[in-house]
Amino acid sequence: MLNGDEPMDMSINCDEPIPAVPMVTFSDFIYGEAAVEFSEVTNDLGCGSQIVRTWTATNECENTASVNQVITIIDTEGPVITFQTPDQTIE
Repeated sequence: MLNGDEPMDMSINCDEPIPAVPMVTFSDFIYGEAAVEFSEVTNDLGCGSQIVRTWTATNECENTASVNQVITIIDTEGPVITFQTPDQTIE
């Protein structure tokens, strides 16, 4: 059983910092705390990326429970055009 709230999925702009990994704990009705493993995978989406964080708890009887957090990183900024004029001599 997950203790507390499940980590929220979210979308962030590509110039924002990636949120810190939240602390997730699980408990088992019979054995108390369960061992928790964490993994994080980044997937390329072409115009952004997606981070999938997974916590998996295992109790003493090898029963498991998992929870995921998906962070989608999107590019919402258009390109910036700059012009450089050549040096000119005007007489």
